[in-house]
Amino acid sequence: MTEPASDSPDSSIHQLAVRPLRPEDAADVRRISEGLYARINSSWSEEAYLRLLKRFPEGQIGVENHGKIVAFAFALIVDYQKFGDSHTYDQITGGFTFSTHDPDGDVLYGIEVCVDPEYQGLRLGRRLYDARKEVCEQLNLRAIIAGGRMPNYSKHKELTPRQYIDGVKRKEIYDPVMTFQLSNDFHVKKSSPTTSAAIPSRRPTRPCCSGTISTISRRSSASGRGLSSVSGWCSCKCAASRACSRSSSRSNFSSTR
Repeated sequence: MTEPASDSPDSSIHQLAVRPLRPEDAADVRRISEGLYARINSSWSEEAYLRLLKRFPEGQIGVENHGKIVAFAFALIVDYQKFGDSHTYDQITGGFTFSTHDPDGDVLYGIEVCVDPEYQGLRLGRRLYDARKEVCEQLNLRAIIAGGRMPNYSKHKELTPRQYIDGVKRKEIYDPVMTFQLSNDFHVKKSSPTTSAAIPSRRPTRPCCSGTISTISRRSSASGRGLSSVSGWCSCKCAASRACSRSSSRSNFSSTR
């Protein structure tokens, strides 16, 4: 997949392609992450990235430009019933051991999306989310769930997290993470405080740095509803009516494995 773009900082032509991430991408992952999270000391280390890649290579996706990674998305498969909506980022990642990854789970859980600041505005985030949807289909999972920061929450200290979320929904407030997620047909399930253990190497941060974590899920594009009480992007391949059962049983899906 390639696409020319004339609005880059150096007016060069981009050669963009979405592909699975590889071990040799570790340095680019660290570089992008450090550029985005350096001020709160919460960037991804190469070691953490390689540990995640070893656990679940199919779920780690990148966008490259002339062979260099300029955006990436990380995910795990989890048995969502074990966590429910009340969990922390540290819990869902197993304290960054990624031991929570369960090949027999039912939900693709997005744990990170990063775009190099020099390449923002090229809709790379949307490409990554579309690629996640393909992974969800290919692995016969029932939904995509993700946790995300609300980085602009610190600018609205007079608001509760719920009031802030409602403001973003009404497009009265812009949040670079949540605004993007909502535009991709996700909806907020829960907000909770971040913890100092949320990302490896993180020092204790002030609330204005970390804000809250919002757990979101993607609505079903097949039937207008999810398969259980947690709505999600539905990968059901029902041949007759494409109407989805509300049961969370894996037997409701046509197997692709």
